[in-house]
Amino acid sequence: MKYCKTLVFLLILISNSVATAGGRIGAYFIYMSPYGSSATDYSNPGLGVGIRAVVPIAPIDPICAFVIGGEVVDLASKTIDIHQNGDTYQQTTTQSYSRFLIGVQIGGYDDNLLRPYAGLHLAVIHYRVDDELIYPDDTRDHLGGSGKTIFGCDMTFGLNVNFHNLWDIDVGVRYLKSFSLPQQFGTSLTTVHPEYFQFYLGAGISLDLLSEIVPWNKTDHD
Repeated sequence: MKYCKTLVFLLILISNSVATAGGRIGAYFIYMSPYGSSATDYSNPGLGVGIRAVVPIAPIDPICAFVIGGEVVDLASKTIDIHQNGDTYQQTTTQSYSRFLIGVQIGGYDDNLLRPYAGLHLAVIHYRVDDELIYPDDTRDHLGGSGKTIFGCDMTFGLNVNFHNLWDIDVGVRYLKSFSLPQQFGTSLTTVHPEYFQFYLGAGISLDLLSEIVPWNKTDHD
């Protein structure tokens, strides 16, 4: 919810200073899969939602657009075995993943029906991590639950299907990387750099249509 409010606020500021022609805002569903041992050791694939706005950059409008958005993903819990001093322990990790992103996009906002695009984004990422250690006698030790905020980036490739420059369907794939996430591993603390792939499907409307529905640029002259 806080990402949606931030995005709407920033979108209002942007729309007051730049032309909205070709811009769009949309929401999408996410399937997110961990990639590499730094991620797969601690989480399973999860589902989430996102919201994203694309605003053409006026001086280089035909080439590049500014992107801002937010996502929340609930990653399924993961249990791993830990072998110490001849005993086998189990650690269960539960993670939720949310991020606020900004970046640039090339393509995806012209007048064509099919609009392929590519994008690069930087993100502030917040993890909610809960770890529990299960001993051989089935006793449990909660290692702690805390929020961790780090930085990350992603590379996006997508296809936007444009209907009369009013609304659209968006589908694509992203490669994401987080930097220096502190992670509990048994009784010690280590730093990992998890990677993920996202597959997303969503729909959106043009900023021109949105400005007619929500006339924030208009002044009441009554």
